[in-house]
Amino acid sequence: MTNKIESRLKTLGIELPEPSKPGANYVPYHISGNLLFLTGQLCHWNGERLFVGKLGEKFDIQEGQKAARICGLNLISQLKSALDGNLNLVVRTIKLAGYVNSSPDFHGQSQVMNGASDLFVEVFENAGMIHSSLWLHYRTHELRKELHYLIIVRVVKAVHQFSSIPNAKFFISLQYP
Repeated sequence: MTNKIESRLKTLGIELPEPSKPGANYVPYHISGNLLFLTGQLCHWNGERLFVGKLGEKFDIQEGQKAARICGLNLISQLKSALDGNLNLVVRTIKLAGYVNSSPDFHGQSQVMNGASDLFVEVFENAGMIHSSLWLHYRTHELRKELHYLIIVRVVKAVHQFSSIPNAKFFISLQYP
């Protein structure tokens, strides 16, 4: 079977970074039924930290959108890893959540979030289009992370073969009933 999404990435000239490794006691993803929960991804490219500083102080909305897109590329890279390389298994993007480290007078968090949302529509077309969105503003973070993104996607049932994660103690994600 042709990997439609991989072909689309090539056509769009989109390169994915290497999937990041967990930095603490958590797993990069968890599959429950046909839902795949990804751990938050940061604005890194193959381990190199990018866009260091607060939105509204050091970066404007357009730069924030670029940073959000990089977070989105990291999410897609983790999706690919979780789905054993087959991004065609993504049926629908359910929720995309972004945490935006910004100054108190910065009010463009939802516009920044579009950097990742637009990427998912570009790559996954209809499967990336309809998703709920959550963005949160925060002023500081112990690791000074500028952006932090999480995602929940629905995948085809065939994904059950990939759902076993040995020694997994817990996973971190956001889900609202």
